[in-house]
Amino acid sequence: MELLALIQSMSALSIIIFIVGVILLIVEMCTPGFGVAGGLGLVCLVVDIFITAKTFTQGLIMTGIVAVIVVILAVVSIVLVSKGKLPASLMLKDATDKASGYTGGSDKSAYLGKTGKTITELRPAGAAELDGERLDVVSQGGFIESGVDVEVIEVSGNRIVVKAV
Repeated sequence: MELLALIQSMSALSIIIFIVGVILLIVEMCTPGFGVAGGLGLVCLVVDIFITAKTFTQGLIMTGIVAVIVVILAVVSIVLVSKGKLPASLMLKDATDKASGYTGGSDKSAYLGKTGKTITELRPAGAAELDGERLDVVSQGGFIESGVDVEVIEVSGNRIVVKAV
């Protein structure tokens, strides 16, 4: 009975605000963004509740309806994501491969214990030649001149630490 009275008392403005709120929530689901559309959608729905509800009971009923709609939209978006049926605008199209000029860090642990020669001064960072390859290295702490024999004493990711031999 209360729901029927609520529907009959809704004005055109209230219906428009409700529809705009739901559309903004759907837009938030289907487009990448910072949550602006979703936040505005929720604001529209809350404003609609305050405009339309004449009694506290009607406000509770409308809040329940809005909560059910939001939950349904969330479930639909979770199902779409889990099945891989995302909108094309959310899918990454560019590849980060070597052909496109992207490279990842390679394992430098094979250089541990190797010796080479500094190409530049190490202050404490610089370049050294190890196994015929120019590499960026860091001295163990101090300054090392160019042309000095060095030994790799530590490798951590792309960071190669050397000391003068």
